[in-house]
Amino acid sequence: MTGAEGAEAANAREPLREIDGHTLLAGLRSSLAWLQANQEQVNELNVFPVPDGDTGSNMYLTMGRRSRTPRRPRSSPPPPR
Repeated sequence: MTGAEGAEAANAREPLREIDGHTLLAGLRSSLAWLQANQEQVNELNVFPVPDGDTGSNMYLTMGRRSRTPRRPRSSPPPPR
């Protein structure tokens, strides 16, 4: 086994089947930090339908709002209407 194969085998993990809210929020915040650091690169993407150069900024602002103000999950589903 080469060094690369050994490193790949050591990093292999089973995919997550479920996560709790704290883990989900940590993942969102980690993604937000990556997006903030790479915002200008994402802005340079030509995104359909409006290639206006602010895709990264818009994604960062949207994700930032939601990750900073998470709502407490309901303990039961909402009642039927």
